[in-house]
Formats: sequence, structure tokens, C-alpha cells
Amino acid sequence: MMALKKQSSPPLLLAVLALCAQMAAQAQAQAQEQLPPVTVNSRAGAPVGLSGFGNAPATRLPLQAQRIDAERLAQLGSQGLAALPMLDASVSDAYNALGYWPQLKVRGFDLDLRFNLRRDGLPIHGETALDLSAVAALELLKGASGAQAGTSSPAGLLNLVLKRPDAPRLDLSMNWEQSGTLGTRVDWARREGDLAWRVNASASRLDPWLRNAKGERRSLALATEWRTDSQGLLEAELEASHQSQPSQPGFSLLGERLPDPASLDLRRNLNDAAWRLPVVFDNRFASLRYTRQLGADWRLQLQAGQQRTRSDDRVAFPFGCDAEGNYDRYCSDGRFDLYDFRSENERRVTRSARAVLQGRLGAHRLQAEALGSRYRLTPQRQAYNYAGSGSVFGGGARSPPDGAVHRAHQRHGRAVSRGCLRDSRLCADELPDGWLSGGHAAGGDHRPGIPVHRARAGAAAAGGPGAGAGDRGGARAG
Repeated sequence: MMALKKQSSPPLLLAVLALCAQMAAQAQAQAQEQLPPVTVNSRAGAPVGLSGFGNAPATRLPLQAQRIDAERLAQLGSQGLAALPMLDASVSDAYNALGYWPQLKVRGFDLDLRFNLRRDGLPIHGETALDLSAVAALELLKGASGAQAGTSSPAGLLNLVLKRPDAPRLDLSMNWEQSGTLGTRVDWARREGDLAWRVNASASRLDPWLRNAKGERRSLALATEWRTDSQGLLEAELEASHQSQPSQPGFSLLGERLPDPASLDLRRNLNDAAWRLPVVFDNRFASLRYTRQLGADWRLQLQAGQQRTRSDDRVAFPFGCDAEGNYDRYCSDGRFDLYDFRSENERRVTRSARAVLQGRLGAHRLQAEALGSRYRLTPQRQAYNYAGSGSVFGGGARSPPDGAVHRAHQRHGRAVSRGCLRDSRLCADELPDGWLSGGHAAGGDHRPGIPVHRARAGAAAAGGPGAGAGDRGGARAG
């Protein structure tokens, strides 16, 4: 009997060994290969003075804050605060119509223009056209972080840091925007011994992309400082500005549908009636600040200011469709009811005072602050008269308004007071390592009665245009 001998397959075995050797070589080569380094650069962030943490950069603060300097502000051109969403992703439009005051949202919440704006730390209102020619930087405290500096809405708080006479300079600039807007600015500063001053002046001819919206803007600001002695500094500043420009009403639903952009002239201003008048803003600011060094580690600062504004809010205002019984949208065929809206000679006054004591005890930086402000609005002549109809596609039966006005006798005011004490512990690099803050804020509204035009606005929304006058802000929001 012959025995059979089992034989292996040498080619298959050699192939497996070769593959293992190749994989081992590749793994060794990858282990020896060094990837190129990845470098990430980050800026610490400029200090935010309103935060109360001294010169600590924004990235080391226990709050969300950002500082936007003058160089970036210059990129905004003639748009001012209305273009702030271009510089910060958390800021968006609330209602930014050309010729009107800008309204902003921060993190989806409306920034309260009456009580959440500051000017060098003092409360102001933003129900006006704020010129940025004399502003060195914007400080934005976002969300609940705004409560660290005072009464705040969920959106936060915005502070305008003014230009001061820090160094001799003479800067001349001109700007031109593609739509046709032209502007010029002068920034001049000098120092003579203990006295220094800085003048900022600007003038612009406004010609935006929107038709029938040409206007003008000018401003003049003076900031001075006087070193009374080696420990004291007295600063004073004045500013006056003027803006006149027709405003821009918004489009609305056409019945139950959205208007087709392809069928509209997007450059058309619905405020194009022959009898339209511009919206006019006149602003006056004045403040005084005294800083006293109390030894090597303590400093006292006393500050007071006043803001006075006058405005003429006027527009040929499209609002509702009486033919279809809708007062929150236009007619389904594009027609709308047209009104002569005027709220003339509105006067607003904000007065404020602030005292801050800052010092250091060992590894602790202490700050005590007291702040008080009072805001008052006095409306004057108002009208909301029916003036025919118009259409988003052009045309319409427009009649000259009768010019009748009524006088508003009601006033609205609010007083706010605040006290705060903050303790921040410093680490070895002189930056805050921990903090403790406590404060109290109180405010009260003074409104002896609902203004006539606001009461009628509610009736108009419920019962149609014959009910009476309407409030432009409320109607626009609707």
C-alpha cells in the first residue's frame, strides 16, 4: 500500500507574509513622519471699561463683552449703528429704516433704546440719530452681562466711548459710497500745558440706494481736559448734531401672500408722495467729569451729563387695507391706505449722575458705584390724517392731507437709581481670578395718562382707519 503525503501551498503563504511586511513598513513610516504644527493665534481682547474690572482683557472677564474700536467703526460709513450687525454675529436688525433711528437685537432680544445705552458710562436714550464722529469705540455687554453695569434688558447694554484729547493730531478724511453719499470729517487735537482739547466735525450729503431718500447730516463735538494739579483731572465735552432725511416705510403682506420681489421695484420708497416731509433729529449732549487720585491705590470719579433731543417724525405712511377689512397688511392686489403721519417737536431729556470709587486692598480690587438718571418725553403736535391710497406697484389716488393736528398734553418719564459694590480677587498676573458683586437698582415710570395718539393707535388697529391717530412705532412693528 502506498502512503499519500499532504503538501502545502507555498505561493499563498508567501503572499500573506509579503502583505504583513508591507503593512508593518507603512506603520513604521507613519510613526516616524511628523505632521506640520498647527498654530492658533487669538487676541486677548481690549479692556471693556464699563465692566468695572479695570484693564483686564475681555477674554478674562466673567461676562460676555466686546469692544469695537474707531478703525472698525470707520468701516460702517454713513450707516452708523445700523451697520453694527456687520461687525458682530450676535447683533441683528430689529427695524432699521433709512432716515429713522436704528433698532437692534442682541442674541434675539430687542435692545431697549430708552434705557440700555450709555455715553462714557452715563445713561442716554437712543430714540434719535446718533452720530459716531466723536466716538472712539463701542462697548457691547451682551445678554445678562449688561446687568453688571446697570439696569439692563435681556439684550444687554451698549456704551459709546468718546474721543478725548489723548495726543496732538490733525486728521482729515473724505468718504464716498457707491450710491452717491459724500462725507467729510475733521479730527483736531492740541495740548497747551495743563489744558488740552479735541474737536471733531463732520458733514455728509446722504444719497442712499433708495429713491426719494436724499438728506443731510452734520455734527460738531468739543472735548476738553484740564489738569488741576498732579492728582486731579477735569474733563468737559459738548456735542451738537443734526440729521434731516425722508424715512422709509416697510412693505407688508399682500392679503394672504408674500409679495414677489421680482414684481416690485426694490429701490422704490413707498414714502414718495409729493407732500412728504423729512424726519429731522437735533441732538445736544453735555457732560462734566472729575477724576481724583486718592493715594497710590484709590481713585474717585464724579460725572454728570445731560442729553436733549428734538425730533420731527413725519412720513406718508401706508397702513392697512380698509377695502378688505384688514389693518395689519396691504390689500391682495397691492393697494394700501395712505396716511399723513406727523409727530412734530418731540422733546426728550435725559439727565444723569455717576460716582465711582475704585481701590485696592492687598490682592483685592474694590469698586463702589452709585448711578442715577431721569428720562422725560414730551410729545407736542401730532397728526394721523387719511390721505387716499397707494400701491406697491405704483399709482393710487393720493390727495393732499388736510394738515389738521392735535396737541398731545401727556408726558412720559422714568427715573432709575442704582448702587453696586464689586470685589475682584487678583492673581499673580494682575488679572481677576474671582469676583463677588452685589447691587441694587430701582426705577419707576411716571405716566399720568396714556398719550392721545397711542390710545387711538389701539383703536385704529381694532376698528379701522376711522378710529383715529396711530403711533408710528407701533404700526411699524405690526
